[in-house]
Order: sequence, then structure tokens, then C-alpha cells
Amino acid sequence: MKKSIFYLIIILMIISCQNDSEELNVVEACGYENPQEELAWLREIINKAEGDTTGNYMGSIYLEDNDVFWVEMAIGSGGLLGYWMDCEGNIVNSKYVSAEPKRDVLIYKNVP
Repeated sequence: MKKSIFYLIIILMIISCQNDSEELNVVEACGYENPQEELAWLREIINKAEGDTTGNYMGSIYLEDNDVFWVEMAIGSGGLLGYWMDCEGNIVNSKYVSAEPKRDVLIYKNVP
């Protein structure tokens, strides 16, 4: 009886320790094999997010269709919690992209 309880506890510990978060994807976008490193504006956002203590850079970044990124962070706006951005780092007017981000290809995340 004690052995079966012990094994049950071990199994539960292993299950609870597994990381069930979304897996980051290796992507090719905007003509680069690693846009997270090769696009200066995107690398800057990720670097700020890595050391953020304000909450402005807490969130996720997704690659959407047509080399458009959904940056799901406030990035200092004080209000908006997401931006569509093109390969140059320009904020894209939402009328040129789908109204709701698909969130298919996760390329960065610093939230649980």
C-alpha cells in the first residue's frame, strides 16, 4: 500500500512539473531565417521584454499571415494591449489585417 502511494505521488509530481505552455516556433519571416534576432525592432522589443519590470512588455509575439506580427504587449502605450506590426516595425492599421489575431505561430512569450 505504501509503495503504491509513493508511486502515485511520484507520478503526480512528474505530471505537475511538465511544462504545458505553448512551444516557441522557429520561423522564417520578412526574408530572414530568424526574425527575432535579425529584425532590429523585434530584437529590441524582445530585449526590453526580457528585463521588463513595468509590465509594458509582458506578453507574447506571434507571426501572422503576410509577414505581419501580432505584438500582444502594451509596449508603453498605457492603454492598448496589442499591435499589428510589419517587417519594418511599423504599426499597421488593423483594417489591413484580420480583425482578430490567429495566434498560430508563437515566436516569443514571457508570460505563463
